[in-house]
Amino acid sequence: MGFLEKSGTIVAGVTSNINYPEPWLVQVPTLAELTAAHIAYEAAYHAALSKDIV
Repeated sequence: MGFLEKSGTIVAGVTSNINYPEPWLVQVPTLAELTAAHIAYEAAYHAALSKDIV
């Protein structure tokens, strides 16, 4: 499993999970920040596969 799949699994696992209520500690990114980072990475990953410039 690569980084893209792992990050997607983490975001999906904490989204709406009652065991990980927000707000989290200040040192931990918010769910919105984690989701945005995952989406940005996914877009860059797919652009790199198709040799697009990001």
